[in-house]
Amino acid sequence: LENKDFGLLRAGDYNITSRENRFLTFEKRISGAGIFSNVKAGKNNIPIEMQGGVARGKFARNRFQGDEGNQGPYKLTGNSGEPFIIIISGSERVYIDGVLMKRGEQYDYVIDYNAGEITFTALQPITKERRIVVEFQYTEQNYLRSVVFGQTGYETQNFNTTVQYYNEQDSKNQPLLQENSDAEKEILRQTGDDLSQAVVGTINPVPFSDDVVLYELRDSLGYDSVLVYSIDSSQQLYAASFANLGPFQGNYIQVQSNANGRVFKWVPPVNGQPQGSYEPVKQLIAPNRLQIITVSTSGKIAKNHYLNVNLATSKNDVNLFSNLDKQNDDGSAGSFQYKWKKERDKVDVYAGLDYEFNQENFRTVERIRNVEFARDWNLPLSYNGGLQMAGANLGLSNDSTLAEYNATI
Repeated sequence: LENKDFGLLRAGDYNITSRENRFLTFEKRISGAGIFSNVKAGKNNIPIEMQGGVARGKFARNRFQGDEGNQGPYKLTGNSGEPFIIIISGSERVYIDGVLMKRGEQYDYVIDYNAGEITFTALQPITKERRIVVEFQYTEQNYLRSVVFGQTGYETQNFNTTVQYYNEQDSKNQPLLQENSDAEKEILRQTGDDLSQAVVGTINPVPFSDDVVLYELRDSLGYDSVLVYSIDSSQQLYAASFANLGPFQGNYIQVQSNANGRVFKWVPPVNGQPQGSYEPVKQLIAPNRLQIITVSTSGKIAKNHYLNVNLATSKNDVNLFSNLDKQNDDGSAGSFQYKWKKERDKVDVYAGLDYEFNQENFRTVERIRNVEFARDWNLPLSYNGGLQMAGANLGLSNDSTLAEYNATI
C-alpha cells in the first residue's frame, strides 16, 4: 500500500535488504511487514524505515576445496554442522577462487535446495586447487526466530547522517521442533558459550514394542552399558536416538538390518580411540540473539574537504538461557575516511586517507570483507579476529583518463 504523503506499507513474504553500510550488509527472507516514510524538516529530510517479522532462514557459509575431477554433488551443512538442511531457494551466492558464479545448467552450477547439495557444470571443471565458498540461508526449526530492522537519519545539503538498528533472536520460550525439559534447560544455563558441552544421553527404558528399534544394556570387553539390538521381550529394553559426531568420534556404527528403523552396533575402541561415528546422545540447541547498531555520517566539512565516519557496535549472545560468559558478547567496529578533491583545468585532483578496524568480538549478519580477504592477506581461512587497516590514495581523473595510486597497511 502506498500513499504519497505517508509513504509505503509492505506486508507478506519478502526480503529485507541493507547494502548501504559495510558493517550491516545483509539480505534476509521474512514473513512480516515494513513501513517506509519520509518526514520533511524545512529543506531537510528525515527518512524512516521499520521492518520486522518471522525469519524464514539463517545465514551460513561453507568453505571447502574441490575434489579432483569431482563435479559434485557436494553436501552443504548448517552453522552447527547439521548435515540435513533445507536451503531457501535463490538465497545462495557461490564463489570459485573469489569469482561469483551463476546458477543454471547452461552456466556454472545447479543446486538441490531440499537436499542441500550443489553440483558444478562442465563449464567449471573442479580440481583439488579450486577454492569454493557457498553462502546461503537455510531453514531452522528449533525456535521461533524474529527479525527487526530499522533505520532513520537526517539529510541536509552538506551532510547525511544515518542510524541503523538490527535485532535477530530466537524466542527461548517458543521452541518449534524440540521441547527442552527442565533438566536440559539447566544444562544450558550451566554451559555458557561452550555449547559443545551441552550434550545429554538419550537412553531411556521403555516397554517392549515390535514397531520400535530397541536395545539391551550389556557389558562387553570390560565396557559396561553397551547397547545391543534386541527383540527379546523378556528383558528390560531401552530406546535410544543416535547423533552423528563424525568419523572416529563415536563408539557406534550403523549396520544393515531388517528391523523397522535404523540399527546401530557398538564397536570396541582401539588404544582408547573410538572407531565409530555415532553416540546415543543429543546435542542441545541454545537460543541466540544478535544485535547491531550503526551510526554513519558523511559530508563536506570545508571547501574541497570531505569526511566519512562510520561506527558500529554488536552484541552476540549465543546462549539466551545462560548468564555465563557474557564478557565476550560485545564488540565494535568503525571506519574513518578523509578526502581532498579539487578541479583544475577540467581534471579532478584528489588525495585521501582512510582507517578501519573491528574488534575480535564484533559480529555482523554476513561477511563484511572480500570473500578472498583472508587469503589475500595470508591469514587463516577461518580467521574471525580483530583487524586494523590504514590506507592512502592519490590520483587524478577526467572524463577519459584515470591515474590512481593506493597504499594499504
